[in-house]
Amino acid sequence: MEDIVMICCQIISKVGEAKSLFVEAMRKARKKEYNNVNELMKKGEQRMLEGQRIHAQMLQKSASKDDNLEINLLLIHSEDQMSSVETISVIAEEYIALCKEIL
Repeated sequence: MEDIVMICCQIISKVGEAKSLFVEAMRKARKKEYNNVNELMKKGEQRMLEGQRIHAQMLQKSASKDDNLEINLLLIHSEDQMSSVETISVIAEEYIALCKEIL
């Protein structure tokens, strides 16, 4: 149980950082401060991928043991956060492109 909790917390931490980076990039774009927007987006993508990698490793480890992965609220929350950050990354890319066009 403790192992799954630690893994879920790692996922939440990585994708939470990604979300913050994406939001910061959008806020900079809104202010027409484009100088490090691409860097923020790249860092966000890296953090998101780190969270996805941790998730994939957890699933592979469980599958290799023919183990039933314990489904709990924290796992569902971490997967939900991961999924929403994927959506936020796409929205951030489009928002930044739109800001560059109209501002």
